[in-house]
Parts: sequence; structure tokens; C-alpha cells
Amino acid sequence: MFDISIELSTKTIKRLYYYSVIVFLFLNMEIKSWKEKFVKINEFSIVIVLFFQFSFSQNEIDKGFLYLDRFIPNIVFDLRYATVDNFTGKIVEGYENVRPVSTIEMGKALEKVQFYLEERGLGLKIFDVYRPQKAVNYFFKWSKVRADTLMKSKYYPNEKKENLFKNGYISKLSGHSRGSSVDLTIIYLLGEKAGEEIDMGSSWDYFGEKSSISTTKINLIQQKNRLILKNLMEMFGFIPYKKEWWHFTLKDEPFPNKYFDFSTN
Repeated sequence: MFDISIELSTKTIKRLYYYSVIVFLFLNMEIKSWKEKFVKINEFSIVIVLFFQFSFSQNEIDKGFLYLDRFIPNIVFDLRYATVDNFTGKIVEGYENVRPVSTIEMGKALEKVQFYLEERGLGLKIFDVYRPQKAVNYFFKWSKVRADTLMKSKYYPNEKKENLFKNGYISKLSGHSRGSSVDLTIIYLLGEKAGEEIDMGSSWDYFGEKSSISTTKINLIQQKNRLILKNLMEMFGFIPYKKEWWHFTLKDEPFPNKYFDFSTN
């Protein structure tokens, strides 16, 4: 005798319930001929296939979170950790076929920021939002392989790889894993520059003093652009991170002490 333990989520139970209802309705249909029965069986099979294809393709995320690409579809997303264009040079664990996810509270705050910018011909471009803990663990393991410096010239040319954690550029516990931190910039929506990022003086995830909000190693226009972004995000309830002009955390985040590890792929 086998002891099989199955943990079903609420959504899965609902799916099975709806499936049983469909089966019940089908079995109670009045079918007069074998030809009609054959047609009905084929129709029923198609319905069941489509039902399960749709139902189980809807990723389950933890309660209190939402899909940002569904909630604010007009925001531009460039999720770099889902590509090889990031400081590791590889697709990060947990970012395979990823979708942008955040807490509901942060999603609502970002919606207000986007609306404010759109009225001025601008918009948000998001590089990273919720980050599963497995991805943070992946960063830590990557940092221990000293020979792997594939992306050093682009992302940390003046920093030693082994010092990235110590200097606060990456951490064993990230606010992103709480679902209320975001990496972003501002882009133009209109005119010849539509789709282009506003000049911030350094690229996203550049690890170095040049990325700090108050650096003087960039020109006055770039400094002004960083202050515009900082002031804008603060106006809508976000706290900036002084070492990274692109990183913000919702002030009233709903899970200040909880780190999540669910996948969104």
C-alpha cells in the first residue's frame, strides 16, 4: 500500500471542481444516436483540452501579489536577469520565462507614477521587480567563483567581484524578494526619442560610485535627471537607495520582514 501525500492549492481545487461539473453535465446529456454521441465526445474532448490548457497556464503567485504586465500593461519592461545582459552574463536562476510581479500595494503606487509621467509624454521602464530568493542565492554562489568575470568590463569595471556584497551592491537578502522594491528609469513616449531612456549618466546595475544618486562624476543634466526620478518616486511613497539611482522600495511595504521564493515562470 502506497502512502501518497498531495498538497493542493485553493486554485487547483477550484479547477478540479469545475472539471467535475463539466463531466457531470456531459454525462447527463441526452444523446439519441451513436453518431451524435461520437460528435459530442469529440466536442467534449476539445472543451476539456482548452480548459486545462488555459487553467494550468495561469501561474500561481502568492496572495498579496499581482502581475504588473497585466495590471499596468503600458509600462515598458526590460527584465535583464531573464537575459544574458546582466552582471552574471547568464540567465539568472528563477528568471526563466519570467513575468514581472510585485505586491499589490507597489503595483498601485507604480500605476500612479506611470499615469503622472504619461501626462507629460514620459513613462517608466522597469528592469527588475520581485526577485525570488533562489535568484539571490544564485548571485551569492556566482560571487564565489572568482574566475567568472565575463561581464566585469560593463557592470563592475572598478570593483573587485568579491567585494560586491561587502560594498552593498548585492545582498544575501534583497528587498526585491519582499516584492516591494523596483529597479527602473524614465523613458520618452513621444517624438523622435520615443522609447529612449532619459540620460542618467550610468546604466542600470553599474556597480560603482558613479551610480550613487549624489555623485559628482556625471554632468549637471544627468544629476538633474536623477533628482527628478528620486523626487518623483518619493512623491508617490518610495524610498531611494543612495548607492543606486534606479533602486526604490515602497515605504509602506506590506511584507517588511518576509522574503519570498515563488517562481513566476
